[in-house]
Amino acid sequence: MPSVRVFPEVPWQRCQFHFARNISGKSPKKYQAGIRAELQEMWNCETIEDARKKRDEIIADYRRRC
Repeated sequence: MPSVRVFPEVPWQRCQFHFARNISGKSPKKYQAGIRAELQEMWNCETIEDARKKRDEIIADYRRRC
């Protein structure tokens, strides 16, 4: 069974699989695999600062493309 962490003080939690599926499902087909891969990189960041930086890069990159 995969390791699951729960953060009771957080008002909203979403599993990474369903979050990625929802985000990529709203994206053009040609970008879906790339978005899922970049989200995985974001989730694997060592610090929250690094993750936020990666998030901002993903958003900027796909805004330029679309």
